[in-house]
Amino acid sequence: MKNPIPSFSKPPGTLSLLATVGILLSGITCGNGQVALLTGDYNNAYHPQDSTIQDLSADGDLVLFTSGPPATGSTPGITEGGFYVRRISTNSLTFVGDTSVAQGGEGSFSDDGRYLCWRGADNFIYWRDSVSDITRLITPAADGASRRPVMSADGRYVAYASVARNIVSNSGKLQPAGKAGAYLYDSVNQTTIVASLNSSGKALDTGIGVVTSVATAGNEFDLSADGKYLVFSSDATNVSPARPSTYPASLTCIYRRNLSTGAIDLLNKTTGGGVADGGFSTPRISANGGRVSFFGAFVGTFGGKRLIDSVSNGFGTDLYVKDAGTGDLWWATKTTDNSVSDGSYLSATISGNGLTVAFGSTGTKFVTANTDPPVGNDGLFDVFRVDLASGGSIAKTTLVTNSPNGSGNVDFRYGPFLPGNASYTAFCTSQIEAMLGTGSNDSFFSHGFSIVKPSLPKLPEIVVLAGIVGLTDNSGKVNFGTVKTGKSGTAKIFTIKNIGTATLQNLALKKSGAQQGDFTVTALTAASLSGGGASTIFKVTFKPKAKGARNAVLKIVNNDANENPFDIKLTGTGAAP
Repeated sequence: MKNPIPSFSKPPGTLSLLATVGILLSGITCGNGQVALLTGDYNNAYHPQDSTIQDLSADGDLVLFTSGPPATGSTPGITEGGFYVRRISTNSLTFVGDTSVAQGGEGSFSDDGRYLCWRGADNFIYWRDSVSDITRLITPAADGASRRPVMSADGRYVAYASVARNIVSNSGKLQPAGKAGAYLYDSVNQTTIVASLNSSGKALDTGIGVVTSVATAGNEFDLSADGKYLVFSSDATNVSPARPSTYPASLTCIYRRNLSTGAIDLLNKTTGGGVADGGFSTPRISANGGRVSFFGAFVGTFGGKRLIDSVSNGFGTDLYVKDAGTGDLWWATKTTDNSVSDGSYLSATISGNGLTVAFGSTGTKFVTANTDPPVGNDGLFDVFRVDLASGGSIAKTTLVTNSPNGSGNVDFRYGPFLPGNASYTAFCTSQIEAMLGTGSNDSFFSHGFSIVKPSLPKLPEIVVLAGIVGLTDNSGKVNFGTVKTGKSGTAKIFTIKNIGTATLQNLALKKSGAQQGDFTVTALTAASLSGGGASTIFKVTFKPKAKGARNAVLKIVNNDANENPFDIKLTGTGAAP
């Protein structure tokens, strides 16, 4: 969920009217809503130094960014090079770094802004309590570089990638020499473990990603904000038995590992459960670990199984989102004409609530009106925001990087970023004049901006769980086991939840099938559920009337746009009394 990508370089720009550092952007209206500067000085005015967003809090109110003191003159509040936290609601600025150690970059912080971690200029990883003024080097004497630390929301855990082989002493859990593994630091117990292990708790036979560069491998993992799940890509053959033995060698799968139980889910599966082949990379995970976004290249090219049948560009790259609970899949980089994308990609991120992704691309077919000329020297990559609807459909795709003054599309230097609640989209650009609405010249420096969430239609979104397991419409199956005829088995509890923004209503339960009488369903206690997570439960009991397989279908009638009715297959086996 955090820290989309490391920074990348740009050609020198033209120093422009930005010498007028007193410009204050309080909110300029553009096609996508309000634009706001996030990385300014104490007055939130532009200052002549690179200021790069590193992370956002779940509620979007706190912004972690790196900056340096101005080259000349004085900029209020920017007195040291290093990490700053801006609180948007009060427009306050706090220096949270530590000038006694190498600041570096690739920062991440806790949701309250107190704790942070970063990769130092020495390629070691640091953890800091900015309130108590305590800084720890958490990769001491490491014999290899470490990259891209990601912090849990409470500041306790830090996951990072490293090629070092002396961080932990258990050699049976170390990745091969020259390969990167994902590690997890516990700041309470001050311990470190290897997090990227296989389903048996042993070392991968390769590592995370497919390359030996730790800088690149740093993009090939992510930590859920609750600290419970690690996702990673790997071409290792021993991660999980779910990877078929016929899977093409050197192609990567996406895995989600439960850090408490060690259980591993292979995520590049179709809605039917088949393993799609391809090179899957750059996973990003939602706050509770339920949804994961990742890129897929050459999907279905070698083994013939695509992730989504309607995605035709087998030799291209696309961004997908997988719901690990329901099995739903989204083609996030869906083009307006369902054809092959005409661009390349740089990065992607997913919001904490798992309802939105954002990505950078040179493609021009994600929205119907992406014809504006690029601005300045960097006008190649644009940022797009995709809000997800139910059943694998897209609610809205928005071009984020069109300038508010109509001068054209601005390019992004770093990002994009989404807060946990997806209330805005953020990115960094050097085309600051275009974002400020004062001109179109390039700058030597870049700053971070936010654009508020576009208006979306209010829709209900049904989610159904059997116990704690999410079900998929039409393919979800619940097995009640073997029960003696004429006897009642243990009742199973089902939950209906509405995670949409409009009321889920007209709820009703209907059974069908020759053996529907073998399944008793309790009445619903509510016929409608308000948006935002309201829920209701019902119970189903299996009492077989005859021996052998007994089957029925339970239909949940509702007003969800594309999951009405929501069908669940009920199955059980009758045994002799």
